[in-house]
Amino acid sequence: MRDDDLIQLRPEGLYCPPAELYIDPWKPVAHAVLTHAHADHARPGSTRYLAQRDAAPILRHRLGRDLDLTTVAYGEALDVKGVRVSLHPAGHILGSSQVRLEHEGRVWVVTGDFKRDEDPTCAPFEVVPCDAIITEATFALPVYRWRPPGEVIDAILAWWNDCAARGRNALLCCYALGKAQRVLAGLVGRAPRPVLLHGAMEPLVKVYRDAGVAMVETEPATDRPKERSSRARWCCALPRPRARPGRGASASARWASRRAGCRCAATAVARPTTAASRSRTTPTGPRSSTRSARAARGG
Repeated sequence: MRDDDLIQLRPEGLYCPPAELYIDPWKPVAHAVLTHAHADHARPGSTRYLAQRDAAPILRHRLGRDLDLTTVAYGEALDVKGVRVSLHPAGHILGSSQVRLEHEGRVWVVTGDFKRDEDPTCAPFEVVPCDAIITEATFALPVYRWRPPGEVIDAILAWWNDCAARGRNALLCCYALGKAQRVLAGLVGRAPRPVLLHGAMEPLVKVYRDAGVAMVETEPATDRPKERSSRARWCCALPRPRARPGRGASASARWASRRAGCRCAATAVARPTTAASRSRTTPTGPRSSTRSARAARGG
């Protein structure tokens, strides 16, 4: 980067000198603009925050109710020390944004995490014309080829029905924010019964419902008494397992399967259609096939 670039890389993260603000800083700063509420982008400790308004309930849930947070609508511009700052849809999760900075005739954009696939749980990705763009590249390698969302939902339903036919409960492991809500939205009008939710997901699912996102009916797993009957055939959405591939489900998954009365719980994690799980190359260089498999599950 050059000294006159509108965005500089500093130990705290991406910094805009004219506006004296950071974007998704790694360390506490005076003024932080957040692209979205995932923990690797929204960190606690900064003095003031700016984010898109739909992200506010999630940020307050994760970073604290007393957060000094200013929110704006998509496309609404603020003047910050002579820099025109606006947020635009990134299509990643609810409230996810690209940050547009305009100063002295130059326009720079930081995308944050983004996707262009259709997603009923958030505003679709918007192309923002600019002079320079700083983008995430977590899955930029050609090895990553994702199946269409509709095919993934079809596969989940087929797996769920197969588990039910064998008298087994289906245990689906998802990220608590973003992936879980996307699956629940995809099951609307197709799920044969309510979905049991892990406790970590309940408040985040409520935020999405309050924002008007349609999702399949759910019930807290903790409210359901233990059952040993083979008739308790439920799909249970859970946070991502801590265990590595091939080493079994996480402690939280095992707990929920017992709570739901699973005699033989099945566990599924979405994977790309290619052999990414076998690849030894990742965006940061050679790694073991196990690490590559973990990376292939998404963030």
